[in-house]
Amino acid sequence: MSLLLTGGLRLGDLDLDVELELPGGEMVALLGPNGAGKTTLLRVIAGLQSLDHGRLVLDGDILDDPGAGTFVAPERRSVGYLFQDHQLFPHLSVTANVAFGPAARRLPDARARAAKWVGRVGLEPQAQARAAQLSGGQSQRAALARALAFDPQVVLLDEPLAAVDASTRAEVRHELKRHLDGHQGVKLMVTHNPVEAAALGDRIVVLESGRIIDQGVLADIAQRPRSRYIAEMAGVNVWRGRAEGSLVDLGTATLAAPQTHLGAVFAVVHPAAVSLYRKPPSGSPRNVWRGDITGIELTAHRARVRIEAGVPLVAEVTPAAVADLGLEVGQVTWASFKATEVQVYPA
Repeated sequence: MSLLLTGGLRLGDLDLDVELELPGGEMVALLGPNGAGKTTLLRVIAGLQSLDHGRLVLDGDILDDPGAGTFVAPERRSVGYLFQDHQLFPHLSVTANVAFGPAARRLPDARARAAKWVGRVGLEPQAQARAAQLSGGQSQRAALARALAFDPQVVLLDEPLAAVDASTRAEVRHELKRHLDGHQGVKLMVTHNPVEAAALGDRIVVLESGRIIDQGVLADIAQRPRSRYIAEMAGVNVWRGRAEGSLVDLGTATLAAPQTHLGAVFAVVHPAAVSLYRKPPSGSPRNVWRGDITGIELTAHRARVRIEAGVPLVAEVTPAAVADLGLEVGQVTWASFKATEVQVYPA
């Protein structure tokens, strides 16, 4: 069992163009910022949006190929879809909602399948309740049961925990993983939450501006970020530039690195390695930048100071340091970090 999508479409400002292979049994988490094209990609797989070019193939069967004039309608695709807002039928009971998929596909045991799944997700007490009577967690479980009740080849989940209260999210996430682990079909989940992606996904695919920019396990992606979005997620500074020996040209700034490189690279510096000063610092740091403070984010133990120094830079210092230096938004500051704190790798 596998699904292969090669191609894309234009939709408003979005230009989606991807090559993505999803093997059966693996839970893939699609991570990315708002507007990256995550939900559009799900809709293409579900048949709710057609490709402009390329092919969508499920286990050897072509579902969408505009060049050949092939398009399989959504109702003829073996796809279970858990929508972000769950989209349960408000006038139907939980059991009737879960039975809808099997009944629509004319499976002879639709009610029995529904009863089995209602029990499996722990909703027997709510079996005859209508959707409006359910809590967020109960609604999510009912929607998951509906998506899985006809044993689809593909399961799509769009922000499955978005409508769940924060107080019960960890519990519901654990239940969701337990139910999905037993499904051997193709599984693709959209999220913008790296915690959920790491907890539920065997593999993470990062989508930005309609393009897949990285994939793998979260620890590896975060260790060598390939975009500002991933860098923000990992809590580090990342810049793209051109290396010439031990210097990296960032266009509007230059930094010194510990090793020599040549060509397009990414450079990463942890915010905790950046020191701040009111005046140009003395000593031996090879990277000293002058910039304007654009934001200060205070927590109980740390402060993240955002600086525009030709390129955006974040420094992580103590709240006491912010007070001692009298740092304020709009103020000029000097930032420094050692060349040995810079990690450089090919772009």
